[in-house]
Amino acid sequence: MDFISTRPMEVTTLALDALSTRNKLLAANVANAETPNYTRVDLNFEGQLQQIVSDLQETDNARSNNNTAGIRLADNSVNPQEIGFKALKNEHEILGRFNPEIISTPNNSLDSSNNNVNLEAEMAEVSKNGMKYSAVATLQERIFRGLQELIRGAAV
Repeated sequence: MDFISTRPMEVTTLALDALSTRNKLLAANVANAETPNYTRVDLNFEGQLQQIVSDLQETDNARSNNNTAGIRLADNSVNPQEIGFKALKNEHEILGRFNPEIISTPNNSLDSSNNNVNLEAEMAEVSKNGMKYSAVATLQERIFRGLQELIRGAAV
């Protein structure tokens, strides 16, 4: 693993972006709770994010097990710089797969307005989403604080 990795910042940034988008969708649901024929929307991203973290962990495991993934020089030796470049390229490809999907909830409305938004449930989701956002933002703040301390310590 790298001495200083940007991966935690990249993953938390993906999560914060998705949580922010989800909050906008939930706010739209609340705003349209009385709108006839409105269909509730949400953002599907947690499973993708978990898969990305898992794939990145597998990349780390392969690197720590000296899995060179077929990278060899003409004399059959391994070039550490090439391995590092390929691993970094692989990480960026993994992170680049993150593509949250806006989903519509099937309309099972019980009233004549054909609106499937439950205002109380939406407010609970807004609250839960806000708590998740705060937790991830706090994690990212700690990551930045750790880097700042590392930089200050290296400057001494």
